[in-house]
Amino acid sequence: MQREQEKKDKLEEERVKEERRIVEEERAYRLKFEEEKLRREEDERKEKLKLEAEEGKEKLRIDEEERKEKLRLDEEERKERLRLEEEDKIRKAKVEENERNRQYQLEELQRTRIQAQNGTVHGGNGGKEKRKYVIEIGKWKPEITDLNTFLCNFETSATALEVTGEIKALELTRCLEGTALELIQNLSQEERLDYEAIKRILQQRYRYTEGYYRKQFKTARTRPGESQKSLVDRTKTYLKRWVELSGLEMSVEGLTELFVKDKLFSQPEQRDTNIPERSGKTEFE
Repeated sequence: MQREQEKKDKLEEERVKEERRIVEEERAYRLKFEEEKLRREEDERKEKLKLEAEEGKEKLRIDEEERKEKLRLDEEERKERLRLEEEDKIRKAKVEENERNRQYQLEELQRTRIQAQNGTVHGGNGGKEKRKYVIEIGKWKPEITDLNTFLCNFETSATALEVTGEIKALELTRCLEGTALELIQNLSQEERLDYEAIKRILQQRYRYTEGYYRKQFKTARTRPGESQKSLVDRTKTYLKRWVELSGLEMSVEGLTELFVKDKLFSQPEQRDTNIPERSGKTEFE
């Protein structure tokens, strides 16, 4: 019995030891797990701090770059604003200067007209007074009257009143207004007193050139309500202006030269070539 009891006690002791071993192993495992968990959490915390520090540095770098870029843009905008303000000042100064010059020229023209109307315009040599001439044909309206029709009327009146030279130029200027009058201001003092110079710049500005009358002559058609006689007269006027501006005379020789030149130089493919004979009517028949 004693032996069996000893055996039981021994088994009980071994069981207790095994239980203690298992408990110790579990405790050690839990401690190791806890330590591993704490280590991971510490690593994660350090990594998070590292990332936050890097993000903070990157944010600071970006903020600094944005600040510098903003300063650069502000500086460029300031310089551009100063440049525009300077250009605007220069432009305004030029406009004011041009306006002063325009006013001066208008006043000068007005004084000259008044002197001409009062018969007190003096010549360039000897101070001889010139006669008073006033051609009363009204102002030229570009939208109503053809320029050369107006000039023809003006020149007829000037011839009848024996108006010539500088007075003729002044009288023509007196008949202008708006854009036409402003054109005269771009001329020199000598040209403003030169009738042909004024006439030439008006014809150039309003395109009453040789080419204009050539085209009008070739494309003339009856207008609504226009008679055949009026069409013929108008076409003759176009031809006459074309001839005059071509520097030719209204004669058989002048017309022949005009039409031959027009025939040759208006068809590039026939330049410097022999022109073949053709049967039938010609272009001018």
